[in-house]
Amino acid sequence: MANTQSKIESLEEQISKLVVENDKLRRENAERGVEIAKLKAESLQEVKTRERIEKTMLDLDGFSRSEDALHLAYHIHEFKHEVPSPAVKYGDLSLQ
Repeated sequence: MANTQSKIESLEEQISKLVVENDKLRRENAERGVEIAKLKAESLQEVKTRERIEKTMLDLDGFSRSEDALHLAYHIHEFKHEVPSPAVKYGDLSLQ
């Protein structure tokens, strides 16, 4: 009987240790969940920032092309020895 009681106490001690370890692992898991949520939020913010930068670069590229067209129009006028008319302004590339 003493042997059985000893085994029961040993098993109860193991259960107690496992419960403590399980609680510790649950806390760590919860902390990891918070860390993962933070990383996902940071990642989403970085994606949005990258998209905004890419859009800005595309906008600037388009602006650069329109600037090149303006310079070309101006030089065509110069080449013809004409004074560019006031119509040749930003946004109006008509050659008069």
